[in-house]
Amino acid sequence: MIKREHPFKSGQRLARPDGTHALLVGLNRYAATFDLMLSAWRDRSIYETVREDLEAVAAGQKELLPEAGVAMMGLSMAHSDVAAVLLEMHVAGSRGVPPKFSATDLAARCSRHEAAVEELRGYLLRKTH
Repeated sequence: MIKREHPFKSGQRLARPDGTHALLVGLNRYAATFDLMLSAWRDRSIYETVREDLEAVAAGQKELLPEAGVAMMGLSMAHSDVAAVLLEMHVAGSRGVPPKFSATDLAARCSRHEAAVEELRGYLLRKTH
């Protein structure tokens, strides 16, 4: 499992410019780890790291930019949607039955996830620049 320091700890307050930058870094880390999870989705150890990264982004967004809640909710929902498809594909494969979802379904959900990441990233960049 990949362990690293997250930019947001409970009880930690950051100045808005530094905090927003840390949030952007955290979002980029989450997106990269999520992409790694997609390429190695059978490796269950990565799921915990992706979840921790998403939680760190959500905590930072809530503390620093509560007005970005809709974008964060969209990202969380897209994340859950992809995770549900991956889980269903894994369970179907382990049971030897055809999955309910196709590679096209997964690709469509991944595209929505990428769009959600970009929406939140764009919001953060507009706030910092």
